[in-house]
Amino acid sequence: MTDTPAPAPDSAVPAPAASDKAEHMIPKARLDEEVGKRRALETELSAVADAFLSEVPEALKPLIPDGLSPADKIKWFQKAKGTGVFGGGAGTVNVPETDTGKPKTTPREIDLSTLPPAAKLAAGYARKA
Repeated sequence: MTDTPAPAPDSAVPAPAASDKAEHMIPKARLDEEVGKRRALETELSAVADAFLSEVPEALKPLIPDGLSPADKIKWFQKAKGTGVFGGGAGTVNVPETDTGKPKTTPREIDLSTLPPAAKLAAGYARKA
């Protein structure tokens, strides 16, 4: 005895013809060309991300998160630089220049009548006649 196959329901979609498959297929040469373009762009983006991250001081390089894509590394760097971690940005502290010259003093006259006796003696020895 052989089993007969069950009839297909009326709502079944017919299988696509062989010609329908050919229309949706990308030729291998074109696919390889597009894959090559994408790899070249990914390599270029990686080089740009490395150039951005080369501005990070060596002491702060451990702060860079691992496992980020090149585009995410660039976004992370821009955010970090905006906070002022690597210099520049909103969080930068402006330190005024310091005066490295000799301090300027003005000699002042001391009223000897208001000083205690020991200070009067010390002031007398300090004066040059």
